[in-house]
Amino acid sequence: MRYVKRRRPPKAIFDLDAWEKRAKKATNEVQRARTKVARKQALKKHKKVYQDLKPYLAWLFGDRCAFCECSIVRNPGDVEHYRPKSEIEENPKHPGYYWLAFKPENLLLSCEDCNRQFKKTRFPLESGSYATSPGHSLDREQPLLLHPCIDENIEDHIHIEVDQQSKAFGLVLAKSARGERSIEIYGLNEGRLPGYRSEAMVNFLARVGMEFSQQRSLRPMTDKLTNGQQDFSTACRLAFLIWREEQRRLLDVQV
Repeated sequence: MRYVKRRRPPKAIFDLDAWEKRAKKATNEVQRARTKVARKQALKKHKKVYQDLKPYLAWLFGDRCAFCECSIVRNPGDVEHYRPKSEIEENPKHPGYYWLAFKPENLLLSCEDCNRQFKKTRFPLESGSYATSPGHSLDREQPLLLHPCIDENIEDHIHIEVDQQSKAFGLVLAKSARGERSIEIYGLNEGRLPGYRSEAMVNFLARVGMEFSQQRSLRPMTDKLTNGQQDFSTACRLAFLIWREEQRRLLDVQV
């Protein structure tokens, strides 16, 4: 999981202005609904609106899941609501953040596993009280879940073990309560993910070593780490930084 600065796309990529007009119309209809049942029907009616944001989110996240950073090129992926739109597992009486259902800031690109098997309708708070209507400020909430477009200090909360000699190699480790719950709820260590993450680091460093030995520029590879177009880019970036420091140390010894 990495921080991604949210920005507007070129119109050639996605016409966000046109989409926002559709989103505003859908939001108004959902908010006019008098009952929870009516709201759910309105949300279902306009489901395609938030789903149509997927090309923008794919561009923003480099075709990678915003949570686990796996590729969604071969997996359709989902448009995930950070704050659930119609219900919250931790607060059964909550109506859901229906007024945020079409807000780009609340929408993230997710692989099907992170969304459907793990995140689902989870949204625990560290402290504060839940906002339950459009008139309530979200500032009253202190979410436990990390947000990849809001939390610039993600690495203060989670760390990926990149030491190949460690039994925890490839695991995401918690450094805070928010990190711990995010790892759990996003399923960052579930199933084959740690193995895939480890394999990505090993393969990336192997390619780096080959390019380096042939005195080729590493810039194309490091650019992919920066823009998130490398599977498990956070893990690979951390592994690369350690490799780079080791090369500098060896150079100093030789000198």
